[in-house]
Amino acid sequence: MLLDFNCEGWDKETASRYNALLKVEILPTRFCHAETLVELGIDEDVFETLQAMGIAPLCYATHELYPNLVRQVLATATISYEDCSAPSYANCSFSSMAYGEYCFLSLDKLNEIYEIANEPRGVAVAKKFAPSNTFWEHIATGNFTPGKAYQSQIRNPTLRVIAKIISNLLFAKDQTSKVTNGEIQTMYAGIEDEIRASGSGIPITKVKTNPGFHFITMLCERRLCLMHDTNKKDRSGRLLTPLFKHFGIDLSKYKVNTEIRYLDIRYLMACHIMRDEDTYSLSDKEGTQLFVKLPHPEITRLSEFDNIRFLPPPEILCTDPRAAAPDADMEDVEDITPDADPPYDLGELADVTDDQAYRRWMVDSQRKNNSLMRRILHLVTGGCIGGSNQ
Repeated sequence: MLLDFNCEGWDKETASRYNALLKVEILPTRFCHAETLVELGIDEDVFETLQAMGIAPLCYATHELYPNLVRQVLATATISYEDCSAPSYANCSFSSMAYGEYCFLSLDKLNEIYEIANEPRGVAVAKKFAPSNTFWEHIATGNFTPGKAYQSQIRNPTLRVIAKIISNLLFAKDQTSKVTNGEIQTMYAGIEDEIRASGSGIPITKVKTNPGFHFITMLCERRLCLMHDTNKKDRSGRLLTPLFKHFGIDLSKYKVNTEIRYLDIRYLMACHIMRDEDTYSLSDKEGTQLFVKLPHPEITRLSEFDNIRFLPPPEILCTDPRAAAPDADMEDVEDITPDADPPYDLGELADVTDDQAYRRWMVDSQRKNNSLMRRILHLVTGGCIGGSNQ
């Protein structure tokens, strides 16, 4: 339904944004799939790492989807501060329109609703994070440049799946696997204890950005992406349902999508994380594609720091399950080379011959070669061509 700027609570600008978002397809958000993580043997590490990041409930709890309400929130989502000259966790708030109502709550209250950690309390993302490069060198292939590094460069399957989870649910990046400053800092926060205990040389620094701030920043930035990018699809909408329920919105008046989507094995295969249902695909430091069967907790669990590097020994590797086995489906080929037969042996031509002898040799050669070719053709075609009487 198109909105007119005279609608209650809507000015001309926000109504225009909402109308533009009517062109956007609001799709189900993908949440963590516990069964898939169990099958891969990484469920405990994934949960504990997301818990250390302070976002585990956000990643696992599923919700219904209300597309029209989602568009209203995305069109009007705003971050504000009581004191703009000194923004802080204490004076940070999130607001939007929904159901014709102005919905406002503090960042601290939002974290309470979603069970997101209220520590750390920073409300900005550090542009320069000292551990970034060294941390990336340990867990991935290549150098880290924000927006140019990719999740596919991460070697450990547990960390790589975690990177995919947070990019989907905390940064609303379903279509790209590029790693940003916010994402690498969030991953660092998830295994900071292991890094501190490792003595690996990775700089020890406290991540300062509150995960709830990442969440509301994502909601505000989605509008700009959806209005100006060619990709008119959004998968962040289900994450807003707890807010609708908190504000007591009558959800029965809105069309609902109850389909649940997950970051399941089919999705991980589509993202080229898994080669098949139990084969993990990665690239080593030289860029060579390798394959490892999962579950294999001895080499994937994050409590062992060497596993974070994930450089599996050759005996752990397996072959590409999609590669055709050499000659696997090929029938045995019959050897049809004729047996050695003296009549086809022309012998050597003397270095010095007269013209008449040379002509006799050439005629004899052609006759015998023609006879040999007919025999070969007869064998190849099963007797249909080149019979011995021809």
